[in-house]
Amino acid sequence: MLKSKKNKRNILFGIAIMFICFFSYQYWVGAEDSTSQLISITNTADGDVGSETLELLSELRTLVLDEDIFADKVFQNLEDFSMELQSQPVGRNNPFAPVGTDGEYVGVEIDVPTEISTSTVQN
Repeated sequence: MLKSKKNKRNILFGIAIMFICFFSYQYWVGAEDSTSQLISITNTADGDVGSETLELLSELRTLVLDEDIFADKVFQNLEDFSMELQSQPVGRNNPFAPVGTDGEYVGVEIDVPTEISTSTVQN
């Protein structure tokens, strides 16, 4: 009789601990999940898809460039320090070919007969 009371008490104690753990988890973690969203969904009409791009494009069209800057002495006295690029050797024909093959085809040649002989079976 003593064993059955201990077993019942241990089982009830375990269930109570599980409930306490579950509700404390819901209290601390569940509250954060309900307030924060990882994904926000916004409905946009088909016309709104490129509206920002179209606004920027219209602003660029209204942009006026003052061409007097090119006639300024300061602009004319600027020096061009660019250098002409020299030709460099081109890499391998096939960069994915095994090293040491220079991109040449490395394979096995198979002789395929040009004539196909057929034998007829006589009854």
